[in-house]
Amino acid sequence: MYLQAHSIASAGYKGQSKEVAQSAHTLALAYAETGTEESEISAERYLDESLGIHQLVYGPHHQNTLQVQDDLCKLLLRTDRQEEAITILKTIIESKSACYGEMSEEVADAYKLFGSIRLSQGKMDKALKHFRKCHSIQTAMYGSNHKKPQNTQQTIDMLLQSPSLAAKNAQSKEEQLKHRPRFNATVGRATPLGGTKSSQF
Repeated sequence: MYLQAHSIASAGYKGQSKEVAQSAHTLALAYAETGTEESEISAERYLDESLGIHQLVYGPHHQNTLQVQDDLCKLLLRTDRQEEAITILKTIIESKSACYGEMSEEVADAYKLFGSIRLSQGKMDKALKHFRKCHSIQTAMYGSNHKKPQNTQQTIDMLLQSPSLAAKNAQSKEEQLKHRPRFNATVGRATPLGGTKSSQF
């Protein structure tokens, strides 16, 4: 039925139309639900068709275009094509920042997905970077006591338990201490504080 609806839309609306884009998107999602290899190939073909029309009709920074890109990214991940998904995800993050603003839930979710992909690849340092970006956006939006940044912080804490990341994090803190201005107890003091020397403890 979805295939027939897309055929009718293609025949009734000549050229690049939003109706054809929508029917192709719906048809692609229907194919994706079946879970067979042949259907996933068809789903990708119709997602590509829908995305191309959406980009022409709405532009790259429209929420309808972004939704199709999200679905294409998920399909690529499901078919173990992670690097292709990452390429699209980088574009999605840029477009969502332009569409919704950099400090938005949509951008935070994209960084969280990016972190999950890197984590599944075993690239812990890159995963940590993306989860921290997600956490900073969530904290700015919801505050540190909200469950979303707290859940992301739990993932960050789990990553930092990795020996390699723990060592890098410790080195980073040491570098920050090395470059911190030296503390001088006498700077800005016109007269000594107190009349006697303080005891050492």
